[in-house]
Amino acid sequence: MTVVRPKNAPLPESDSSAQSTARRNLRRSSLGNRLDHLRESTTIRNAGSLYATTILTSTFGFFYWLIAARTMPADSVGTANALQSAAQLCAALFLFGLGTLTVSELGIRPNQAKQIILTNAIVAGAAAGIGSAVFAAVLITAPNGLHDQLRSPPIAILLVMLTAVTGALLVLDDGCIGLLRGNIQLRRNAVFAVVKLALLPVATSVLSVAAGLPVLASWLTGATVSLIVALLLLRRAVPLGEWSTDFGWLARNWRLAAGHHWLNVSIVGPDYVMPVLVAAIVGPAANAKFAMALLVIGFVNIIPYHLSTALFALRYGDEDSLRKECRLSLRICFVVAGMSGIFFLFASHLILREFRPSYTSATHAMQIMGFSIFPSAIKAHYVAIARVKGRMSQAAGRSTLTAAVIVAAGVIGAFLGGLNGVAIASLASHCFEGLVFGPTVLSVIRSPARTPSVA
Repeated sequence: MTVVRPKNAPLPESDSSAQSTARRNLRRSSLGNRLDHLRESTTIRNAGSLYATTILTSTFGFFYWLIAARTMPADSVGTANALQSAAQLCAALFLFGLGTLTVSELGIRPNQAKQIILTNAIVAGAAAGIGSAVFAAVLITAPNGLHDQLRSPPIAILLVMLTAVTGALLVLDDGCIGLLRGNIQLRRNAVFAVVKLALLPVATSVLSVAAGLPVLASWLTGATVSLIVALLLLRRAVPLGEWSTDFGWLARNWRLAAGHHWLNVSIVGPDYVMPVLVAAIVGPAANAKFAMALLVIGFVNIIPYHLSTALFALRYGDEDSLRKECRLSLRICFVVAGMSGIFFLFASHLILREFRPSYTSATHAMQIMGFSIFPSAIKAHYVAIARVKGRMSQAAGRSTLTAAVIVAAGVIGAFLGGLNGVAIASLASHCFEGLVFGPTVLSVIRSPARTPSVA
């Protein structure tokens, strides 16, 4: 016979205890599932690997620029940073999507890895070198803050050589990723970071500090040594095939490379353009302070970028995994952005003072830019979603629009308000990006899970 308990009657002690235990077990199970998700998530695991490389290079980079700031005038540091950013900008502009094409082709033709990597690296390096020479010629003919420095033959030659090596290294690093040999990329970056840091004090004592010559010389030497090391490591890691070139294959695949290139440039372009604009408009000394602020903020801002990069590894059209991984990574970005915003609000002055007391004039600019991390994360996730969904052309168009807004706002801010004007313009334009890309990201994380059909 079944006993029916009245609706509002209290539960017996044994039943109440059993339900409490069940609730505790349920909470533990839920927490355990979330931890398992974190451990098993491909996105988090891959992003963690990428961020490990960033921690290494950013730590050495921090001390590198700290030494430069303490041993060289602010004008020289600002000029060197602007020229180094110009080299990265030219390398990215003239990469022509070869890095992304290298990753995709290595997955299809791993037996031809040496041929693919060498062909793309040569083309990327040559194109970057030629492009930087044209860029330098334009800056020399136009009146700006870098006009006099680029008239020096050693500076112009170092800029062209650094850009060419940087272009080749971008392809080489992507080749390591495509071969699933991220350890080679990590070791290459470690060699680069250590060599340039070790050479900077020597270069500062031997070379003239005018126009940041020691920075460019040590940076180029470190990059060249790391390129040689990476080639030697790849030679051992990839026993099949020969080091040969196939430019005909590259010509046949230019459309695919161009699609990736347009999107890539629209993403990274503003980051490399802004230091050059600040140096040319506000002045090299102001750019030294601006660059140090960006250096520290970038250490945190790279987290959303790596999380979104790892999302690109998801299988094309895998909507359920995309929704789940986006939700998880955006939660992490939200927490990181909130904590870092508060941190920079109180710590910016102390951090900049470590470089040099005069650098603290960029405190307000650093505090303002410290709140741009979450809007940047929204764009980064939008780009990853577009890649997984196969909508690169649409993403490239929108990203180009917002990139133009960022650069234009930066120019206006620089003319009207100096560093603080640039910082306000940067935050406002990143928030604009959040409004443009937010609806797409929101639709993905809110989309219902698909129920498998039963035949």
